[in-house]
Amino acid sequence: MTYRNRKILLTAGILTLLVLLWLTLSPWGGVNYIRLRHELAELRAGNRELTENNRALKQEIDRLKNDRAYLEKVAREQFDLLKKNEVVYQDPPKKPAKH
Repeated sequence: MTYRNRKILLTAGILTLLVLLWLTLSPWGGVNYIRLRHELAELRAGNRELTENNRALKQEIDRLKNDRAYLEKVAREQFDLLKKNEVVYQDPPKKPAKH
C-alpha cells in the first residue's frame, strides 16, 4: 500500500468516525432521539392518567347532577349539612383508660 493510499484511507476513517460521532451526539443524533422517546413515553403516560381522571370527574359531575340521593350523601358527608328540623347526636369522646 502506498503512502498516498494510506493517507486517503486514514482520512476516510477519520471522516467516518467524525460523522458517526456527530450522528450520535448532535441535537439530531441517537442520544437525543433516545431521550426524546423516553420523554414522549412519560408524556403519553401522564396523558392517559389525566384522561382517566377527566373521565372519573365527568362521571362524578353527572352523578351529582342526576342522582339526588348521591347529592344528599355528598352534602351530608363532606359539608355536614342537615335536613330541616334534623338534629345530630354525638357521643362524647371516650376517655383513655387509667392504668
